[in-house]
Amino acid sequence: MEDHGMPRYYSLGEGVPAVTQRGSQVWTYPGDPVIVSYAHLVDGDSLDGSGQVDEYMILLPSDRVRVAIKGPTTPPIDVTGPAVVIMPPGESHCEAVGAAGVIRLSPARSRAVIHASDAVPGDSDVRQVRGPSFENLNSDRPRAYALVDPSEDSGPPSGRIFTSAHVMIHWIRPRVGRRDRTKMNPHSHRDYSQASLVLSGSYILHLRTPWNEDATRWRPDFHIRAESPSVTFMPKGIIHSTEWIGEGENRIVDVFSPPRRDIADTEGWVINADDYDDLPA
Repeated sequence: MEDHGMPRYYSLGEGVPAVTQRGSQVWTYPGDPVIVSYAHLVDGDSLDGSGQVDEYMILLPSDRVRVAIKGPTTPPIDVTGPAVVIMPPGESHCEAVGAAGVIRLSPARSRAVIHASDAVPGDSDVRQVRGPSFENLNSDRPRAYALVDPSEDSGPPSGRIFTSAHVMIHWIRPRVGRRDRTKMNPHSHRDYSQASLVLSGSYILHLRTPWNEDATRWRPDFHIRAESPSVTFMPKGIIHSTEWIGEGENRIVDVFSPPRRDIADTEGWVINADDYDDLPA
């Protein structure tokens, strides 16, 4: 009998941040399947990686964000959002050009968390995620990709998908106005935990723990009001459906670690499939 974990919701910026010498603020939310770091960087300050054993991602959520990215052996590259940057293992730097808000996504299997914070008590029991690790064919340098909304004939119809060796993101096409409640899409992932980042608008995340023969372990449904920006960690096996409710633009990004093999094996869905061995382009 599988014991499903509990979903967890955090408003990004909740809790006491770590503060750098230059005055930048960084909040860290360890979870399953990823560790989320939310940084407000002042001009010239950086979110640094030290001793990283895994690739990780830097998410630049808007066109107002500009950074200089440097890997362990490469000169800096200038990146303007919205974009995702896949950072290689080893020393790395994400330096703000002007004030910048960035989100760092590290696989929960990686214990090297940058600017670890005491913002969220009780989260020291991060699960060690194990799973497929795609072999990176360009592992010595950062790679940046624009997060433009897809055309109807580009990849999956709902958004754009990027992967690293251990983290996959689904940049979902924004929704305007409220979702039709007669057309929800409840589903679950038996083998994958999920984190959902709300970047704009408002959502209700409807979550249900499957029943089993032991009624004493049944749990009530969750209906989480997720405002932007926020992250919700959802254990594998949880039935879930998202309902966008903001009157303007609503944007959510789904994050998986390890990367979903069913998505990775679908030809044409992973935008950066050419970077990895054993992925169909």
